[in-house]
Amino acid sequence: MLNHAQASTTTGTNWSSILRAIKPTRQDAHPDALAAYQLALAEERIAELKERLEEMRLERDRARTGEDVWKTQCEVVSRLLCGVFSRQLALPAPHDSTPEPSRLRRAWHWTLARTGRLQSTG
Repeated sequence: MLNHAQASTTTGTNWSSILRAIKPTRQDAHPDALAAYQLALAEERIAELKERLEEMRLERDRARTGEDVWKTQCEVVSRLLCGVFSRQLALPAPHDSTPEPSRLRRAWHWTLARTGRLQSTG
């Protein structure tokens, strides 16, 4: 046998509703009246569950819409980035006609210039 709190937890109804159900049951112990009350409680619970199901469906649809928006935005950004990178790869590298001398060659020229052995070619 269940107490009021356990019965309300089990059926998902308020404990005061359970007490109200017990009072008519005691007064009218007819099995049809009890079955009718249980049916009414079940129908009430079904209506609540249908409402929750509809709310969950709406939430799912909102999440799908948001997902579609993010997916579209990600695709646009990806296409833009691919375009930027492909243009960077297509650009020719800047070409300097005179290569910069190596550090060793520069040091050698500096040493020769300090000692007066380098003659200018110009």
